[in-house]
Amino acid sequence: KNTRARKVLRPIQMIVNALYQTLYENIAAKKRNLSTIKSTLLRVFVQLLLYGIIPFVMLMIFAPSIISLLLGEDWIQTGIYIRYLCPWFYCIFLSGAFCFIPELFNKQKIFLAIEILFFLLQIGAMLLGVFFRNIDIAIISMSIVGTLIICLQLVVYYKTIMEYELTIKTLHDGK
Repeated sequence: KNTRARKVLRPIQMIVNALYQTLYENIAAKKRNLSTIKSTLLRVFVQLLLYGIIPFVMLMIFAPSIISLLLGEDWIQTGIYIRYLCPWFYCIFLSGAFCFIPELFNKQKIFLAIEILFFLLQIGAMLLGVFFRNIDIAIISMSIVGTLIICLQLVVYYKTIMEYELTIKTLHDGK
């Protein structure tokens, strides 16, 4: 069943990968030229936020019906799991295009710490499901953990960009 939910991620990953490649090249060039990047990144984020909200809300509402209609009644539980995972999928959609930021700004240590925290919280989410003997609790907990971690990453991305913007402002003002 896990592979069924992964199939939902494929279109998201295709969009995110295309955006990632384009955005990375654009931002890396601007950074080399010590140009401002905040407005570009904010514009892309807002566009993703707006373009994604309706499809993800619709998927969250109608996933069980859509999945059972397309694949049969045996698949309805997969649709329910997809419903639970939609907030996390939406956050993946929002953040995936920006995952070059740690490498571009040498922030790998903090993002390694976030990934370790994510891993530990995922284990906790799974154990919660095991403790209650309820896969729904495990999946919902995983979705909550994934959503919160990506929100944390987005905050750190924003902080990183603001530090860069301050640095180039200082450089430009000093000239």
